Amino acid sequence: MSFAIQQIFKDYTNGVVTVNNGIYQLKTGVGTLGSATPTLASGVSDLNTGAQALNKGVSDYTAGVSQALAGANQLVENNTALNAGVKALGEGAEKLVAGNQQVVDGVKKLQENLETSKKTMAASQDSLTQLSDGKTSLDNYATLIKTLNASGDAKKQGIASKLLTSGLSRAEIDAYGLTNYFPVDKYKDGVASYMDSVATYTTGASTAINTLSSSTKSSLNDLDVALNGGTLTDGTKVPTGLVSGTQTVQAGLNEVNAKVNGGKYVTVDNDGNIKQVTVDSKDALVAGVQAYTAGVDSLQKGLTQIADNNTALTSGATALADGTSKLNSNVPELTKGITALTSGVDQLATGTSTLVSNNATLMNGANQLSDGAGQISDGASKLAAGSDTLGDGIKSAADGVTTLNDALKSGAEESKIDSTNKTTDMVATPVETSHKEISKVENNGHAMAPYMMSVGLYVTCLAFALMYPIRHGIKKAENAWKYWASKATVMYTVSTLAAIVMVTALRLINGFEPVNLGLTYLLAILISAAFMSLVMLLSLTTGFIGDFLLLVFMIVNLGGSAGTYPLDTGPAIYKAIHKFVPYTYSVDGFRKTISMTAPSISVEIAVFAGILIVCSLLTVVYFKYKNKEDKHAIPQMFEEVNSTKAE
Repeated sequence: MSFAIQQIFKDYTNGVVTVNNGIYQLKTGVGTLGSATPTLASGVSDLNTGAQALNKGVSDYTAGVSQALAGANQLVENNTALNAGVKALGEGAEKLVAGNQQVVDGVKKLQENLETSKKTMAASQDSLTQLSDGKTSLDNYATLIKTLNASGDAKKQGIASKLLTSGLSRAEIDAYGLTNYFPVDKYKDGVASYMDSVATYTTGASTAINTLSSSTKSSLNDLDVALNGGTLTDGTKVPTGLVSGTQTVQAGLNEVNAKVNGGKYVTVDNDGNIKQVTVDSKDALVAGVQAYTAGVDSLQKGLTQIADNNTALTSGATALADGTSKLNSNVPELTKGITALTSGVDQLATGTSTLVSNNATLMNGANQLSDGAGQISDGASKLAAGSDTLGDGIKSAADGVTTLNDALKSGAEESKIDSTNKTTDMVATPVETSHKEISKVENNGHAMAPYMMSVGLYVTCLAFALMYPIRHGIKKAENAWKYWASKATVMYTVSTLAAIVMVTALRLINGFEPVNLGLTYLLAILISAAFMSLVMLLSLTTGFIGDFLLLVFMIVNLGGSAGTYPLDTGPAIYKAIHKFVPYTYSVDGFRKTISMTAPSISVEIAVFAGILIVCSLLTVVYFKYKNKEDKHAIPQMFEEVNSTKAE
């Protein structure tokens, strides 16, 4: 029997472990589901928004398709007229090209005839020029006769009469001195006697010649300008002649015809080069319009098919929008259910973990139960024997319980206390705590700044003491106060500049912004002056040994000032010297001015003002009693060694 009990409990504990593992897997899955629930909710919301937008977009789309179909139907109705018009345009372009070509050929022929007329005109002009020259000679001849007759000289009048009636020979011309009137090259054989009639004739001929020459020349010139361009007789400018214009028109018509029906045309590129362009008939306007009308037909058929599906598309989009809206409205319930499921799984996992943790105890109990089964069997007889005794004892116990119950009721009535809410609150929270911030530090840089600012000012004064000849001119000074004043003007100027430069550099470079900027500057100047007085006093009285002591003193200040870590975390020596090192008060003072709105730094001011005054007075006293010796207060064996090495 005991073995069967152990086997039952073993199977039970194994089952509990299996269930616990499954519960933890379930918990992991539910956790993943729970973490994804916000994303799911957001996604469902976005899906619903998109579905609503899609529904509206589909409505707009179907309306647009209907409009597009109506437009396509109108286009299809106009296709026949468009094709006929384009065909007529192509045929007209071809006829226009052919007709304009005839015009161009006619203009060329006219230009050729004009050139011939110009050549003929040039020949006629030569003849007319000769006739005009003859007229000029006859005019001169007539003028000579009139001059001779009018001279009153009988001889000259006889010559004039002879010229008029019979003329003169070449010898007579030379003898009478008339060579200037009748040059040898033109009148080798003399002159005839037809002067008056010839003069009359030549006058009419000259007039006719001039008139014919002028009108003919003007007409030919205007005709040439009209053909080739230029300036007319009346001054009108013709930039492009008929020849060039007809050629340009023909070139344009060729280009139009090529683009309408296909073919070749000549054009000029941007660089002024003439080139021939070939337009394929399939790329021409006629073919393009035919392709366009065919495309319009296909578009109309496609839009008809799309429009036929508009109703189904609209119904589907509406159904999708309704479904996503319902899904989105159920998301809060889903979220609550997942949250409840997560909580239940967590409780279930806790319970199964408790069961698993109790498996060992249960198995131990099963073993004990198995062992106790024998004891039960052995004690069963004893139990049966003592049952009578137990019955009597139970009766006595029941009587005792009744008595105890009555006594407890009586005691409760006597000890009853009337309690209020205040009594309950007092017992629950007997003590109340409160928290109040007296300052706020922005970051670790502002927290460490007081400590490092103190170190910076002290090191500046120490470095200045190593470089500045504090004892120079000590024997020549008239009195202690003048000597101290001569050195103090330099020392405190340097210390003041050091304090100002330090705070300003921290602000500009490190972003340092104390709450009380003015107090920070003033406190830094006071601390720097106090450090300078202390350093110069020791340097003056003890020399190089004093410089070493100042370095050691700085190290002591670093530990004793609690500038980095709380004082309670340091060794006892630091706690003992904390109140006696200057860094303690410089760090505290800077902390107050940096982070507190209404700081009280009277203690710090008193400490550093005391250091400044005491060290300055000691410097004056030292000079007053030791200036003639020019010796340090402490033996300077190190200086003697150094000076010996230097030599």
